[in-house]
Amino acid sequence: MEGAKSNPKLVYPPALASHHELRTAENSAVYVLPKLRSMKESNPHFTLLDVGAGSGTISVTLAKAILPSGHVTAVDLNPDILPLARAIADTASVTNIDFQQGDARKLPFADATFDVTLCHQMLTHVKAPCGVLGEMLRVTKPGGIVAAREGDYETECVWPE
Repeated sequence: MEGAKSNPKLVYPPALASHHELRTAENSAVYVLPKLRSMKESNPHFTLLDVGAGSGTISVTLAKAILPSGHVTAVDLNPDILPLARAIADTASVTNIDFQQGDARKLPFADATFDVTLCHQMLTHVKAPCGVLGEMLRVTKPGGIVAAREGDYETECVWPE
């Protein structure tokens, strides 16, 4: 996986890219949905940052989950993926979302901007994940949530081969 860690514009094979576009909040971020629902009840205008959003399928479904008043900002290092992410949001008629280019190692937001900051299968692609987590904490409001769902390629075992 070192190739992915050294290539910020990693291009996935078509089959893997298609798999990524099947990801939703319901199948890839279900662990955080109950908390988002309870936060929505106490703060209907809460904000969420999705770091390493890729094609935005998870971001868009998270935006649907926090409608009507919440807002999602989705960032990805690769600006070439953002038109696809915007098209996915448009197709789903989701308007409470913005996509922008951004480096997870130096997020382009002020301290304490978001109520929730999360990532999905992104930390495994960076050389210094602790630094990225620090950035995620920096942009999250006190009392907010930082969430990450990650695989571990170094200890992963796939069977049968």
